[in-house]
Amino acid sequence: MSETLNSVISLALNSVPTITEEMSPQEVYEALLAIHNAIEILVDYYDEVIADHGSLTGLTDDDHVQYLILTGIRAMTGMLTLRTGAAAVGSAPLKFVSGVLLTTPEAGAVEYSNGHLLFTPAAGARYGMVMTNGVKTSNTAVNNTAVETTIYTKTFIANEIHVDELIIATVIASYSNASAADDFTIRCKLGGATIETLARVGGNVTNAGLEVTFGITIRTDGAGGTYVHYGKMVDDTRVYTSSHVATDAINTTLANTLTVTMQWDTAKAGNVMTAAQGYVQLVH
Repeated sequence: MSETLNSVISLALNSVPTITEEMSPQEVYEALLAIHNAIEILVDYYDEVIADHGSLTGLTDDDHVQYLILTGIRAMTGMLTLRTGAAAVGSAPLKFVSGVLLTTPEAGAVEYSNGHLLFTPAAGARYGMVMTNGVKTSNTAVNNTAVETTIYTKTFIANEIHVDELIIATVIASYSNASAADDFTIRCKLGGATIETLARVGGNVTNAGLEVTFGITIRTDGAGGTYVHYGKMVDDTRVYTSSHVATDAINTTLANTLTVTMQWDTAKAGNVMTAAQGYVQLVH
């Protein structure tokens, strides 16, 4: 309806006569009928308002400052506490929807696009957030055996890996060998194929520290995805590195498992290793 609430009320009230003692029964009946009709006018108006919220006036007024405005035209003045999460689908306290990034990054902006969570600390300088997953929670021993043994594994689900993403896998261990001639080889595999091989050479050690890092940069994603990779092993005081600048193929639309293995050259009682820590970082 085009009438405002005030005009409708006025119209209804103006049609209501005053009942007096001097009125005849017929006149009283007609007055009561007029009151009935006025009430119906108001009821019909409110029924339409309920059915059509747009008929209300003042919808754009900011009259209730205790509520947030979806358009964000008024800044919050207090803190925001999110509810606790739950296990059911759609129960996360905060969820971003992937969208187009700002053409010009704005200071303080948090954005999510194509699997990348990004933050802009200063106007024009947008950075991807580093995320960690696949933390190793138990030890893996490789003792007195020449069998290639998996010491770390992480599976990336289909479409988890994206272009412009650096995957860093790190494994930390300690080892002792029976003699300086007893060495081992560390391999990194992706999708079952060996992509990096680092061989330890020389030196008799006891409880030496070992840190192995492999990096995989996704150049393109999809069924015809490509990547480059590198490897680095810090063995006590020695450092071994390997780098491949030519791209290898990867299908990121499928699940891909990253595996790190260790293999002694020979099986001896004094050749022992314990891989205690491991994790994967996603750098965007």
